Amino acid sequence: MKFSTIIIRYGEIGLKSKQTRKFFERKLMQNIKNVLKEFNAEYDNIKTEWGRLYVETTDKNVLPLLKLVFGIVSFSPAQVCNAEMKDISKLSTKIAKERINEKDTFAVRATRQGDHSFRSRDIGIQIGSNIQKITKAGVNLSDPTKEVFVEVRNKKAFVFVEKISGPCGIPQGIEGLAIGIFEKDRPFLAAAYLMSKRGCDIEAVTTEELDMERVRYWLGDFKIHTVDKTKDIYKEAEKIAKQKNAKAIFNSDILTKDTLDNLVDFAKISKKLTLPIFRPLIGFDEKKIKQLSSL
Repeated sequence: MKFSTIIIRYGEIGLKSKQTRKFFERKLMQNIKNVLKEFNAEYDNIKTEWGRLYVETTDKNVLPLLKLVFGIVSFSPAQVCNAEMKDISKLSTKIAKERINEKDTFAVRATRQGDHSFRSRDIGIQIGSNIQKITKAGVNLSDPTKEVFVEVRNKKAFVFVEKISGPCGIPQGIEGLAIGIFEKDRPFLAAAYLMSKRGCDIEAVTTEELDMERVRYWLGDFKIHTVDKTKDIYKEAEKIAKQKNAKAIFNSDILTKDTLDNLVDFAKISKKLTLPIFRPLIGFDEKKIKQLSSL
């Protein structure tokens, strides 16, 4: 489907206070701009409205890039018209005709915000009737093969046919810097992914050259500190963290069958440090860690 705007939805950002919410929205908007610039994707404008962000673009290359931006719950490429029933009906039936045939079943999912002469239910009834006449498809509200979404917000209406999942979380960088211990044959990508998803910028400390291609794909460019392998990597990481005013250190520790021994070892490491150390993988099983490591 052709589109002129991408609707971006966020989740827990919407639970923040008004002032904090605006701060998170601005950070999310900036992160989107950074990713689009990095990959030379084209767009005209990015703007925010209560509960939504909008990327004005016709570039299909933008769509996969939005899957990399933490804080986005879902997004939809949409076409836009005036928030008048005749305009919504015209655009919706045009889109439906291109997508739905008589062998399909369909449902119209309508939402509305603002003052209008119609209700969300009216949109569903009228547009559903028009689509059925044009396509000869059957209506199935519980389990349709195709869906047409109409989102009316004040003076504009957005029509789209899919909701694409984003990575969720909160905007990367909102919580400051954390220093990661990256070690060979450890799931450091999974740990870095989860820390970034919770709003951290990261820098890495390692004793050897590692393959960082997938980490950079998700997190963009970041600084890597290579330290002497004869020294305590945690002590070295803490020195760097304090120089950088980082708030914490994290690693890719996991629990094995010898859980008690693991916990004793974790406690010994923590005692060596004055900064807090996070272990984002500690509650995940092997299957989930492998899934995160293959992102």
